[in-house]
Amino acid sequence: MKYFCAIFVLLIVLGLNASDGYDCKIVQFIFGDSLSDVGNNRNLPRSLAQANLPFYGIDFGNGLPNGRFTNGRTVSDIIGDKIGLPRPVAFLDPSMNEDVILENGVNYASGGGGILNETGGYFVLHSLGARKLMVFGLGPMGCIPLQRALSFDGQCQNKASNLAKRFNKAAATMLQDLETKLPNASYKFGEAYDLVNDVITNPQKY
Repeated sequence: MKYFCAIFVLLIVLGLNASDGYDCKIVQFIFGDSLSDVGNNRNLPRSLAQANLPFYGIDFGNGLPNGRFTNGRTVSDIIGDKIGLPRPVAFLDPSMNEDVILENGVNYASGGGGILNETGGYFVLHSLGARKLMVFGLGPMGCIPLQRALSFDGQCQNKASNLAKRFNKAAATMLQDLETKLPNASYKFGEAYDLVNDVITNPQKY
């Protein structure tokens, strides 16, 4: 008998529910912001965050904007491709239906998406069978193009980057706490800040 297994991606979060002895169809459920959005915001006409400028998508598909806030693949696209999983369709895509979800998973990510203080989402995922999650932290948010554009000198804004550091510290602590409370759970925090900051500070290395 075929069973339905899932990989959960939360802010570029990976989690695998592998049930021993079952023939599983593994797909991704993605929750996040512009780093993972594959077109949800295109179907949110009141959203101010729209990936519709000419350079979005130039290195992907037909070269036109496709709802991704990048010139190519999103981070979740890259991770899914690396492990051989189908790319989930945007939740708000007109083609979305139950069959599409079962075959490819679904992407709920939305550019500009906020983060709630409550950790209820983690408990919901656990109750659905998610046992292994990898949560990647924020990079230096003061260096994103919007922050630089709003500054007087075009440089990174320390205030926003310091907030990202504080969030990362709190998120890592929260995941450690959840891992002790949820049976058979393996929740890990992936530090992304230093890596991204090094790319920005020393681009010649890359």
